[in-house]
Amino acid sequence: MAPRKILAHRLLGFCVRHAKALSIALYVAALAVFFSLPLAAKSNYLDENALLAGFSHSQIRYSSGLSSVQDAFRSLAATHQPQQSAEAMLQHMQIQHWWSHLHTLQCDASTLHGILRAPHGDGKEAILLATPVSGKLAADYTAIQVVVALLQYLQHVPWLAKDIVWVIPDVSCGALQVTREWLQAYHGAQNHFGQSGLLQQALILQMSNNTFNTLHVDTTGWNGQLPMLDLYYVVKRLTENGPGFTLSQDVKVPLLQHMSKSLQAYWKTMWPILCFSWQQAIALPTGIHAEFAKYGIDAITIRTDMHSHEVYQALL
Repeated sequence: MAPRKILAHRLLGFCVRHAKALSIALYVAALAVFFSLPLAAKSNYLDENALLAGFSHSQIRYSSGLSSVQDAFRSLAATHQPQQSAEAMLQHMQIQHWWSHLHTLQCDASTLHGILRAPHGDGKEAILLATPVSGKLAADYTAIQVVVALLQYLQHVPWLAKDIVWVIPDVSCGALQVTREWLQAYHGAQNHFGQSGLLQQALILQMSNNTFNTLHVDTTGWNGQLPMLDLYYVVKRLTENGPGFTLSQDVKVPLLQHMSKSLQAYWKTMWPILCFSWQQAIALPTGIHAEFAKYGIDAITIRTDMHSHEVYQALL
């Protein structure tokens, strides 16, 4: 027998004889590495020049068209629901749009989507923006105003090379189910269903109210699946350079009052890691972005919240 085979045979026999002790040692080593993650953390960077945020000046926030969007929505809100208001604005901007419907035994839901065609694009690629309608009228109208203002701005920029698909689903029948049905229709061969190119990224905007100063980013999908890190770090970089709001991990760190200052810094980093690991372990999604992964689309959900007296008023 060759020396290598003899060594492998002896090593295998040793592992079998001491399997219990080796298992415990490996578990301890794995936990030690896991709890040392905050100490070994390194800075992240964006690898694509096209995604470098902070190298251009913000223009949409100071656009003269924002006040006209607000004025239009004040009049529409009196007589229209959020989806109908969005349709009226799409018609005003001359953007193609379509309706799709979901019928179940429990309820009926409709989804509106419009497509802003890139003037210099070939129609083969697109980015999706979604603003789910949840029944909170103030939040729904504000989210729609944000996207309408963005589309009005993008209609006149010379550099847009990808189509923008805006989806406004009514999530009263279940957010995941409505999103799943729309994606199936978009990627299917249905007639009279507006389609653009290949969807590569998706951003879902969920607003809690028309005032906020904090953003939460949800990334966990089915079975713990995650999008590419570039998408998350673009939002993080833009938030760091943004006007007065922060990116929160949406977790409350316990036991801080019982720790020394040196240990508090470690625990503030370790606790979110534990929460994030638990989310992935239970394999349940944290938002409708989870449905996009089945089609190879990187997607995240951006939620707004207010955590202090410093408030960012949307579109002001």
